[in-house]
Amino acid sequence: MSMHRDGPVSPLFRPVSFGNVTFEELSRDQDLSANLAQAAPFAHSGSCVSWGIPFEVGRPVFLRDQAITVEIAPTSARWFVFLHASDIRPLSPDQNGLISPMRGIGQLGERAANYILIYDDGSEQRAEIRRRHQVGSLLFRWGEHCTQAVAARKPRPLALSAADQPRPISNAASYRPIGWGVRQQQAIVEEGPWMNFVCALENPHPQKAVEAIRFEPVSGSLIISGVSAGDARSMPLLWEKRKKTLLRLPSEVTFDSTLGEHGLFSQIQLDLGQVISASPRLVYPTERWEKTRKTCNQKRAPLKSSSNMRRIPMPVFTSLGIELSRSVNLKRMRRKANPCCRAFCRPTNASSFASSSKGRISPSP
Repeated sequence: MSMHRDGPVSPLFRPVSFGNVTFEELSRDQDLSANLAQAAPFAHSGSCVSWGIPFEVGRPVFLRDQAITVEIAPTSARWFVFLHASDIRPLSPDQNGLISPMRGIGQLGERAANYILIYDDGSEQRAEIRRRHQVGSLLFRWGEHCTQAVAARKPRPLALSAADQPRPISNAASYRPIGWGVRQQQAIVEEGPWMNFVCALENPHPQKAVEAIRFEPVSGSLIISGVSAGDARSMPLLWEKRKKTLLRLPSEVTFDSTLGEHGLFSQIQLDLGQVISASPRLVYPTERWEKTRKTCNQKRAPLKSSSNMRRIPMPVFTSLGIELSRSVNLKRMRRKANPCCRAFCRPTNASSFASSSKGRISPSP
């Protein structure tokens, strides 16, 4: 088991402690599928961070045959984020050897469970969890993505050259250099022997305290590793399009473009987002552009770097270990010649889940 951290922790979220089984007990379960038993030693554990959201993974909930109610400290929050995965659901052909409907390896659309928030006044709010929508299979297959959940390992930046690319921790032994074509994306999603998925459900009653969560199985088995609660103003897993920003580093600091062992820049990081690339800003001779040679190399601006990032509105930008909160528009910044630490992004849709008249948490159109 390993502690997974894909970047800095967002101050907007806090982990919720709960669970009914250990991963050691889970791996010894005789009724467990062979795939889950083999993958259990590689499950995330400890203080984990996925997509900037903190999780305390110690005793997960193993949901299979009967409903499980877990009491938590009274928590009022707009978002409840679940770190979970589904066991393998094999495809069963009929008497003619045909599989119909063909849902794929991940059983697209199959209802797996119900998650119910129980408030301190006794009322409840229900959410349906479907495979390949809110939860994915722990053994991830290329192309088997979810429509309303993301893989727990958020995309990480790629080094400018293959020689500088750090090897992934999860499968370093079988690591193969990343080819030129994939490198053009400037970001990659790392897979592993155990794939968790992160799903954020919006609480339609954020003013009411949640004192328990009930998990009801419908089909197959689920492993809920952790829960986090927070008050982001928009969907915390929905990133905006790429933005660029300009940073001014202290005079005593030299910009470092190398990636650490977790594939992150040591000087520039985002919690609810990702810095895709960072490089020294180039100074172009705009006033004498027509007279310059085509082979003329641009000069690097001192103490400045340009970064390319994807994020949700209002993340925390960490530079040199300091959380920076000021944000301005990049065009306005250029006019004032006052480089700042991050760009200001437009708000996205407020949520991807809404309450219905039947007391459910369901996808909004």
